[in-house]
Amino acid sequence: MSWAAGRYLNAALDIVEQHSVMRREVSWEPLRRQAYERAKTALSPSQTYDATRFVLSALGDHHSGLIEPELAAKLAEFTTADSPSPQGKILSGRIGYVLAPPVVAASQETIDGSASRLHHIVQDIGAQHPRGWIVDLQTNTGGNMWPMLAGLGPILGEGALGGFLDVDNVEVPWSY
Repeated sequence: MSWAAGRYLNAALDIVEQHSVMRREVSWEPLRRQAYERAKTALSPSQTYDATRFVLSALGDHHSGLIEPELAAKLAEFTTADSPSPQGKILSGRIGYVLAPPVVAASQETIDGSASRLHHIVQDIGAQHPRGWIVDLQTNTGGNMWPMLAGLGPILGEGALGGFLDVDNVEVPWSY
């Protein structure tokens, strides 16, 4: 492995080991050895990506991943218009219906735009005084949850909505 590739892989593994919620569940020394073995012929940082993906997969948390520079650049170019549009309407019986698609974006402008689009739909339906709400997440495969929560805020209400529990059992609440 070249010096540049080794330095890159080591930095990536340090970040994963330090920040993973599964960091206490993993035997890091053997996992690192396996990663270095997988990257032993790497001459550039990009040739270590498979070893990094191997480590992330071994964590088993189903949320960690590697976004390569090319994909990160494409994500940075996404605009609100590139994202699926939220939809909403009043159903029979005066039930508010909102389809909340995923939000996948890197720029704050796009994230804010996605939240605003959903928020305006919820406000427009809310002005019709629905008796209840259906929030449809069937097509929502994930992404950035914060603009989704901000957009749905008028339905969810103010205050604590949920939270994360970190590896040290510290709760980080979500609120609107």
